Amino acid sequence: MLTKRVGQFFSSKFKMNTQRLLFCFCSAVLFNGTLGITVTYDKMAGEDFRIPLGFRMPPNSNVLFCKNSCTKDGILIDTKSGKGPGGRYILNYDGKMNIIISQLTPADTGHYQLTVSNAYNHSEERNFKLFIRGLCDGGVVPADPRVYSVTEGGSVTILCFGFVTPLDRKFLCQGECNKFLFETTKDSSSGRYRIDYGNISYFLITVTQLTMLDSGQYRCAVGRAHTFNVCQEFEIVVTRNYAVPLCVTAAVVLSVSLFLLLLYRWRKRSTVHEESSRGCPENSNMVQVASYENIPPRPGTQQHIYQSIDEATREFETYRTLSNTQQDTIN
Repeated sequence: MLTKRVGQFFSSKFKMNTQRLLFCFCSAVLFNGTLGITVTYDKMAGEDFRIPLGFRMPPNSNVLFCKNSCTKDGILIDTKSGKGPGGRYILNYDGKMNIIISQLTPADTGHYQLTVSNAYNHSEERNFKLFIRGLCDGGVVPADPRVYSVTEGGSVTILCFGFVTPLDRKFLCQGECNKFLFETTKDSSSGRYRIDYGNISYFLITVTQLTMLDSGQYRCAVGRAHTFNVCQEFEIVVTRNYAVPLCVTAAVVLSVSLFLLLLYRWRKRSTVHEESSRGCPENSNMVQVASYENIPPRPGTQQHIYQSIDEATREFETYRTLSNTQQDTIN
């Protein structure tokens, strides 16, 4: 009987110690990844990093989030509230602490430390590492076709080759490909972008409502976490749409016709005014005044001699023919 009780006592002690060891191990895993080992997260540029810390934060706790070192230059967040400041580094507290780093870049690679302490000098610490891979860490190759031409306001569908499955991350980026324009692990659309899975050898990217600002170099690829990713590079050339609606064309033609008509009338009126201001031309219908000369009488005719009229007396009776030898004959 005594032996049985002794055995039960040691058995209960062993179980208690085992539970304590298991609790310590789980705490170490939650706060430091493993016993004395910092967990490394392998992420891709352009992704958002989110990690739940797995412990509750007491009220009025101070949160210190640092990169590489908690000196002045390394402090990313230092707050006593449950949420960190805006921007790319966010502390979200919804009963448990979450760290969010948005739009990762290769420059985010490094060692991170989070310390939560309360007014009783009790603190919890979590350490982890981030390794951010470039989107095109396997290199860049030209796409086929190399150039896509489209008019402003139209849409374009890009063909991206490579081994791909429906659940692989498929993405589109611009320029040097430092961040996603759009990415998805399934057929999905957002705004002007859409990605559709074709088959194991390609997928399709559609961009709609293109503007002149969309002209430039682009890359597409399949993003995998544990292998190098080769990007395909292509160019989108957006040209202006010069097509004019029929109503606009009709309005322009009507306006030009009206302008020409008014111009014609104005020119005609100006010409008439100029001719009037110059006077009549030499060959106009003027009254022609015949000029007469003193022609001597013909031979055999009588010459008439007239007495001058006295303007003072106006004696018309003195007007007579001085010589009337023969009758005037006019041939």
